Amino acid sequence: MDPINLTDEQKEFNKVFESIGGILIPPDDNLTAYVLNDQGPKIIDWVRRHNLEYPECNFGIINNNTVDAKARITKDGKYFIGINSGAINCITDLFNRLLAHPDVLVKYGNPALENPTTEILDIDLIPADIYIQYVSPPNLNYQIVL
Repeated sequence: MDPINLTDEQKEFNKVFESIGGILIPPDDNLTAYVLNDQGPKIIDWVRRHNLEYPECNFGIINNNTVDAKARITKDGKYFIGINSGAINCITDLFNRLLAHPDVLVKYGNPALENPTTEILDIDLIPADIYIQYVSPPNLNYQIVL
C-alpha cells in the first residue's frame, strides 16, 4: 500500500470522525468524490466571505458506506462537516442511472443505445457491503499515515 501523508487539517478531520470511519482521500478516478473533496472547502470559504457569521469549518469525506453526513463541533469550538462516501456513491449511482435511461433526455444522443438496469437496489434494505461492491471502484490501494 502506498502511504498518504495527511495535512494537519486532514489529521484533525480524521480524529473527529475516526469512530465512524475517519477521513477518505478519494482517488482521482472517483470524479464525484474528487470534485466534492476539492470544491467543498471552496464553497464553504465563499459562504464565509459573504456571511461573516459563518464559522471556519473543516470539510471532508468520511470513509463510511452509509448514506449520511455529519456536522460536529469540538470542545475548542472548531467546526467540521463530513459527507459519507456512501452518500456520494449512492447519489452518483442514481444520477448515472437516470441519465442512462432511454426515456430520459430522449432528444440527446441515441436513446436506443441505452439499457436501463433491471435491478434497483434499495439502500435501506440491503447490507452496505453488498451495495458498496455494486457502486464502488475496486479496493483503494493506500493507507493513511498519521
